Amino acid sequence: MRKILTIILFVAASLCLSAQTNYTFITHHNVVKNSYNFWVSVPDTYEEQKGEIPVVLFLHGASLRGTDLNRVRKYGPLDAISMGRDINAIIIAPQNPGGAWNSVKVLDILTVANMPLIPTVSI
Repeated sequence: MRKILTIILFVAASLCLSAQTNYTFITHHNVVKNSYNFWVSVPDTYEEQKGEIPVVLFLHGASLRGTDLNRVRKYGPLDAISMGRDINAIIIAPQNPGGAWNSVKVLDILTVANMPLIPTVSI
């Protein structure tokens, strides 16, 4: 009986692991003139949903400021995805090099992100 239960648990765990969504992480440097560099994360289920997917704009706090875009993946939704969390959304994560967020620059990123940044994927 114990052997059968072990096999059932193993199969169930394997199915859970294989059901996890994969994500594409893409960096964008100098795409928007005089604006922020940013990440875009797109779940592999995007095409199946025919564009019906939420967009999350992640504006980090002071600890992630700088010019190393990889720092933005240290906390927040990009880190959660890297740790295995399933977030069924397109995530746009700009990096502020310092100071307060500039709403015009953020809006410029959202405007550009609405164009096809990734082949076959547009937001």
